[in-house]
Amino acid sequence: MLSACDLCHSRKVRCDRQAICANCVDARVECRRDRRPKAPSKPKAPSSILSLGERVANLERLTNQPRGNSHSPNVPDAMYTEPNNTNESDKETSAERRKLNAHTTRSESAPQGHAEWATASEDSSHRAKQAKVILQNELSIDNDLIPDRRTILRSALDLVEKVANRKNLDLGESSSLRMAETHYEGIEVPDLPPPELLYMLLREQSPTLNIGKYVQVQWPDHVTGKSLEKMAIRLLNGDAHGQLYHQLCVCIYVKAVCHVDQLSRLSNNATLLNRLLGSKKVYEFAAIRALKEIDICTTPSFTLVQSLISGAKLMQQTGRMDQCWVLNSYAARLIVALNYHEIDHLTPDNEEILSAVFWCYYLDRTLSSLFIRPMSLPEPCMPLDQMHRKDESMAYGTVVEIISDLAQVQGELLDISLNGKRRYATEISARCEHLRSRMHGIHNKMEAAGHSIIDAIVNEWHGTEFCYYAILVDVLRAQLKHDPKAAAYKECLSAARTSLRAFQHIQNNLADVPGIEGSYPSFLTWTVFLYPLSPFFVLFCNVVRTADSGDYILLQEVTQGLSQYTGNTDVMNMLDLLMALQKLCEPLFQTALSQNEQGPPVSATHPTVDSLPYQVLAPDTVDGVGGVQAIGLSTLGAADPQILATESPLGSSTDELMWQLFNSQLPLGWYDMDMSSFNGQ
Repeated sequence: MLSACDLCHSRKVRCDRQAICANCVDARVECRRDRRPKAPSKPKAPSSILSLGERVANLERLTNQPRGNSHSPNVPDAMYTEPNNTNESDKETSAERRKLNAHTTRSESAPQGHAEWATASEDSSHRAKQAKVILQNELSIDNDLIPDRRTILRSALDLVEKVANRKNLDLGESSSLRMAETHYEGIEVPDLPPPELLYMLLREQSPTLNIGKYVQVQWPDHVTGKSLEKMAIRLLNGDAHGQLYHQLCVCIYVKAVCHVDQLSRLSNNATLLNRLLGSKKVYEFAAIRALKEIDICTTPSFTLVQSLISGAKLMQQTGRMDQCWVLNSYAARLIVALNYHEIDHLTPDNEEILSAVFWCYYLDRTLSSLFIRPMSLPEPCMPLDQMHRKDESMAYGTVVEIISDLAQVQGELLDISLNGKRRYATEISARCEHLRSRMHGIHNKMEAAGHSIIDAIVNEWHGTEFCYYAILVDVLRAQLKHDPKAAAYKECLSAARTSLRAFQHIQNNLADVPGIEGSYPSFLTWTVFLYPLSPFFVLFCNVVRTADSGDYILLQEVTQGLSQYTGNTDVMNMLDLLMALQKLCEPLFQTALSQNEQGPPVSATHPTVDSLPYQVLAPDTVDGVGGVQAIGLSTLGAADPQILATESPLGSSTDELMWQLFNSQLPLGWYDMDMSSFNGQ
């Protein structure tokens, strides 16, 4: 029987409950039944049903019980539980039931072949353990090399596990700021920034560039010319006291450090460069000393935001990326507290604020992606490319525009890494494809601007290329994890090679560009220290898989180029890690050399990926391991269909090791690790 129609129900009249009731016919309206049925009332909790007399009787029995007994068998359990607790238990049971039903419904509505949830990394140290996609077949290599390959994979995984499981440094007495003091022993810092320093910095805000062999250009930052002028006036007039004084000193001295770096490009004179290095250390120590005096619990202000971003920039320039992330995250929270992220248009009044938001956003996305940590600054209301005025006289304008675009891509990629497990694999694949399209647009922009790059910033341009292709490697790795395709894997290898070759260009050009480098070149702080080592790691996996001599030589050249900077602990620890991976590949080529004396060359027995006719099977045509239907890298590298049908002598465990290596992201915890056991020392 039908329910009463909406018209009869609203008028409180009797309905004949026909498909079209008589009342609706008389009223000449459509007969509808759209209202929701009344939800059944929930049964009351047992504790609320007890009568007052029962409660009094139970209470009397309770008082007569010995104190050692907490419960009486004759007393209902409801007497020992608050009524709200019973309701909460019912709510939890009901919530669990609803959650189970929702999960079942969502699983049934998932597309066929993609019902499995997309896997995401919660932390970079666990990425190798959480890889879901497994290689299906063994690579087409000689049987006598299989044990060597297994040994290399096991040794590399031991190294990765040691790196990934390393605990973070305590940020107390052993923090970077405290340890840095020993680097500046014996350096005297003036009580106030010298007036001459302020005059020199103000001069650099002129948009006119000095044309010469080495053009003196200034890297733009969050402290605009207008802000710098205000800071200088306050310091010159003696109006800054307390926290404001320390905040201004941090901004001024960090600005001075950058200025000295630019001055060092004007001359090759050893005496002058040595003096500039001394001044740079003075300014660094002065900035660190002022930074330690800043109280982050003070009243939020724009100057405090500027000083924290300046401190983060100093930590980046000195290679302490963990402290850089901490300081920039403080600045991001202050920006949110002051509602600066909600500014939606650029005006002369808020130009200084938006400049700080811009650079805080860049550091937040880049460093959070490096450490695989949640982002601190929410997405601003204003597009990033509209936060600053375009200045054609700035040589770094194109570089800044590109790295800001890359930072946005890193932010989206980080969201996939942190929140991908809440989405379907098809959605992740679509987002990765969108990121590839964005990267293609950035590449077109780089090609259009490449011909206009001046010689003075050629190293920075190669650094931008390194960053671009390193991020492209991560984008392709994320896509391969959920949608394996031969073309994407081939492009991933190509991007890894291009990234490391761009890094090589910087190493080779250092001798032609003067500058003060100290114990290590500054380009490391905006390349391999600031961006992941994915290109090196991906090529290492390809060397193990295919014994590609070209990739092996490229890895050797990169590590040899870094070996000249032996005066810095961070560089040495990074070099030990890279050399440890490189040494693990040596047995492959030693075996290949012995085979070359009796058989075909290495390229014949171990074909490279570029020479293989890719044959990718659809996900539903490959028997997955553990019920997971996916295609691994071995499928991408199989040249003969018979190989796909042959069971791997190593089993799926070796393929799983390779995929774990391919999806491992090395955190910065390896800075203070001892790699001597892996280097054979």
